Parts: sequence; structure tokens; C-alpha cells
Amino acid sequence: MTERGRRVLEEVFMKIVPVLDVKEGVAVRAFKGKREEYVPLTTWYCSSPDPVEVARSLRDVYGLDEVYLADLDAIEEGKPNVDLYRRLRGLGIKVMVDAGVKHLEDALSLSRHVDWVVAATETLKSFDELKRMVSKLGLDKVVASIDIKDGRLLAKNLDLSSPLEAARRVKNAGLDKALLICLDDVGTLRGVDLKLTREVIEATGLKLYVGGGVRGLEDLIKLSRVGVQGALVGTAIHRGLLRPEGLKRIGHLAGN
Repeated sequence: MTERGRRVLEEVFMKIVPVLDVKEGVAVRAFKGKREEYVPLTTWYCSSPDPVEVARSLRDVYGLDEVYLADLDAIEEGKPNVDLYRRLRGLGIKVMVDAGVKHLEDALSLSRHVDWVVAATETLKSFDELKRMVSKLGLDKVVASIDIKDGRLLAKNLDLSSPLEAARRVKNAGLDKALLICLDDVGTLRGVDLKLTREVIEATGLKLYVGGGVRGLEDLIKLSRVGVQGALVGTAIHRGLLRPEGLKRIGHLAGN
């Protein structure tokens, strides 16, 4: 590696969490939130779209011990794949799962099977429910996800369209960390929304994990410079644009 390359890597100070989207028991390639068009995932490091095999390969190749899992059957149909969560944890992998929780009761049920419950604005019933989740499960178990589509907050049950206002509500619910996921950018490799990311951090002080559009190390550097704590990365890892030999040098994979 060149001296310039080393300097580039040293500028990245964040956790990298690989992403798995799973539909009908198969890992799928996510693209712009158009779930009806998702196809089985192909990667450079695993020959199978079986999510357990993909996770195993990520563990063995990248050295991870954590994954963000979007359980699309749970989100869309209310059918969480508890057996999959168990099998992933059996590999020694911690799982942060978006299973479409709406109420405290959903979160309590899910919490028995995962390491972190994702409370996403797409399905969350209200911010009062988020407060109840935080009160009952604690800060270390609940992660809010601010979901964005077409430049607006994606929220089926919330009377709110501003991502920035949603971030303020998340902060008021007692959380200090949140995911910021731009669904329009997922799978596109067209870069991240730095403007919105910066606005959310400056307005709320939330520790953000940003997902959607990451192309490679340059995007991670840009995110790091605006104060992002972590990145959810799918396509760039699956296609080999972010390789373990580079990321392991800085020790900011989930497992390091």
C-alpha cells in the first residue's frame, strides 16, 4: 500500500457494519427500496445466497462479529425469522434486526432473539412507543432507524415527513444513537447524503450510523469528517469495493 493509501485509511474513524437483506429465507440484493424487484444476492466472497452462509463468509473473510439484518418478511408481513436470528448468533455474530416493530410488545418479543432491536420509522406506531421501548429495554437494546425515501421521512403511522424532526423526536425519546438510512440510495453506489447527515448531527448530537449509497473508502472518509460514528454497508462489500485487507488495517470492522 502506498503512503497516500495509508493516510486515507487512517482518516476513517468509524465502525463498519455489513448489511444483510433477507426475503423468503434468502439473502437478496437491495436496490432503492424497491423490494418487489429484489433478487438473490451474489457476492465475491460467498457462492450461496443462504444468509447463514453469507454471514459465515463475512465472519471468516472480514472478521466481523456484527451484522445489520433487514428481515423483509417481518417488515412486510409480520413474520419474523427467529430461527435465522438464532443461527446467526450461533456463529458468534451479534445481530441488529429490523423486523418491523410497531409497538413495545413487538420489541419485547423480538428482544429475546436479537442483540439490538431496530425501531424504524417505516413501521413504528408512535414516538411514545419508542419512549416505552427505551424505558423497558434500555439504551443498549434499542436503536432507532430514521428511514428516508423520495427525500421525505418514510413513516406509515407517523404524522411526520421531516427526517430532521424525526431525529429530534428520537433524541427526545432518550436515545443517543440512531441509524439514518436513505432508501433511494441503497444499492446504487452513488454516494451518501452528506448534507442531511451533517444537519442531523448538528441539530441533535445523535451518534449516527448512515446507510445507503456508500461506494468505498472515500465515502467513509467523508462521513467520518462530518462526525458519523458508523456506516451500514451492503453493496460495496458484496461487490468487493471495500475489501477486508484495507478495512482490517484500520481496525474498524464490526469485529475489531
